[in-house]
Parts: sequence; C-alpha cells; structure tokens
Amino acid sequence: MSEIRVNSIVSETGTGNVAFNKGVNVTGVVTATSFDGSVNATGLTGTPDIAVNNITGVAATFTGVLTYEDVTNVDSVGIVTARGGLEVGAAGVGGTVSALGHVEFVGVTTIGLGLTLGDDIQARFGNAGDLKVYHDGSNSYIEDAGTGSLKVRGNVVDISATNAANMILATEGGTVSLYHNGSKKVETSATGVTVTGNATATQFIGVATGGTASGSTVGVGTTATILGVTDGATQNRFSGVLVEKAAIQSNTVQNSVIDLANGNVHYFTTNGAGASVATIKYKGGNNLSAYMKVGENISVSVISKPNNAEYISSITIDGNAVTEEWLGGSVPSAASGAASSYTITNINITRFAATGTPNSDYLVLASVNNYA
Repeated sequence: MSEIRVNSIVSETGTGNVAFNKGVNVTGVVTATSFDGSVNATGLTGTPDIAVNNITGVAATFTGVLTYEDVTNVDSVGIVTARGGLEVGAAGVGGTVSALGHVEFVGVTTIGLGLTLGDDIQARFGNAGDLKVYHDGSNSYIEDAGTGSLKVRGNVVDISATNAANMILATEGGTVSLYHNGSKKVETSATGVTVTGNATATQFIGVATGGTASGSTVGVGTTATILGVTDGATQNRFSGVLVEKAAIQSNTVQNSVIDLANGNVHYFTTNGAGASVATIKYKGGNNLSAYMKVGENISVSVISKPNNAEYISSITIDGNAVTEEWLGGSVPSAASGAASSYTITNINITRFAATGTPNSDYLVLASVNNYA
C-alpha cells in the first residue's frame, strides 16, 4: 500500500478549497470547522455543536434529550410513540400524558365532537371524585358519594320523560308541580298546595277549614256532610245524615270482644246463655287507655239476642274489671226479655283520671233495655 504523508493540502492557488471529485473514504476521525454538502458517516461529532439544516433518514435514535427549540409543527404520517409520557407546554401550565395513560391538563379542555365512556366507566368530579356520572349497562346514575348535598339549580328545573311529558316542574320563586303521565296532580302555592284528583292517606292530621261562612265539606254531591262553625270557636254544625258504624258479629257476647276500632255499636246475632261479660278493647288489644284522654266520653251500644237466658252482668276495659253503676241501682241477675226479644245494653264511659288502672280512671254507667 502506498502512503502520502503531508502536513497540509491546499488548492492550486493556495487559498481555495481542494476538490475530491471521486469522493474520499476516511476510516479515522475527520475534524473540520464546518461541513458543506451531504455527509454519509457512521459517526459524527463536533465541538461545541453540529448545525444541520435537514435530517432525512429511514430511522433515527437519540439516547439523550431531543429538544426542538424552534419547531412550530410536528407532522407525522404514522404513530408517534412517547414511552415515558408526553408533556405539552411548560410544566405546571400545560398538560401531561403519563406513561400509565393518566391525562392532566391545567387549562380548559375543549372536546369538539363529544366524549364517550364505556359501561361502568365513571366521569368523576371533585378532588376526591365525589360526584360520579356513569352507566352500568342497565341504568344511568348521578351519584354523590361525598359530604354535603346533591344540588340541582336553575331558574326553571324541568324533569321530563323521554316522550317530553312533564314529570316534575319547579319555577324559581313560584310553583312546584308534580305530574302523573303528563297530567298535573299536585301544585304548591304561596298559601298551600292544590291536589287535582283524589287524595288518599292512611291518616289525616290537622284542621280542615273553609272559613266560618262555608265550613268544610266532606264527601261528594248529595252525600256530602258539612262541618260548619256556627260561632267561630266552640260549636260545630253537621249537615246531612250521620251514620255510625256497627260491627255485626255472628257470635255471643260472652265469647267475643267489643273492639271499638270496629265501631261503637256491636250486634251479636247468636243466641246467648247466662251471665256474660262485655269485654271492651281497642285496636285488637288493651289499647283504649292509650287513645282515650282524660275529659273524653264514649257511648257503647251492645245489641244481643238473649233467648230468655243471656244477660250482661259485668264490664271490663282493657282486660280489667271496672265498677259499673247500673240504672235502677242493681246489677242484672237474670235475662228479663222474652224468648224472641232483643236487648240493648248501653254503656257510657267517661275518663276522669290517668292512673293506669281502669277502675280508678273511668266512670262506667250502664242500662238495659228489652225489645219484644
């Protein structure tokens, strides 16, 4: 192999560039203050930097940090993969996508065509994700799992069915209306509530009033009863037929209970025999003292068929014997009616104390009338 050893190579003029028209193959290090033209090299270094206008290649690998100071657009035909995450903008100002797929943006995120979440994937709001909105494949949920209340605010809050029929309609400073199948049934107002249709309840508590002039009407049409106030305070007027409930029992007085929850009139249709006890209770048990207050009075009528044998000789209240005061001054000792007659035993009960012992709390007056 031939060698040419020189200290330097200069052009023919001594000042220009030396042209290598057929190329130069260098196996060692090439050091230069600058390169002009294309470079095909397996290793390329420079001090302090190498300035390149364009890099074109099949692939490029960078083991250090790759910084694009002046790049305004990145145009990729294929997929851009950032294995350690992706950061947009300055730290704490822009946004990041972590290597685990978590996305966090400091500013406003605008989604143009909508956001789709799969079944059981929750959209969460709040620092601890307290408010959740999701669909589980069968039902949709708005769930507040944190402290405080779930508040829905608006000038007009309209909850409607899928066919646009009203269900609940609330107006700020105005009415709140409840609908059944699109038809208004309940509406609030400044003075109370208006119900369209029937109002059904297991119990009504309060005062029904229509004023001292009109009173309050219970019932419909010709069967209605008016509860009217005649002097505005102490006296009630009842207009119409008053019907008292009667309990008809196919049994004898001795073998039955007089439950005042079924009415204050009890008719026993089976012929009795001998002295019988009128057992007075309320609501299936010993509850009369729990409902009857001091200063209240009740009248009980017991209709029986004595068959010339049965008669009521004693009375109990809530399972306890009481001292009866009988009309005429004596306790009945035998049936006084004819074989085919009916007997009415009238029992008047007045509560005057609340010791818990019926014989000390009630005055019991009784009388017997026979009918042929």
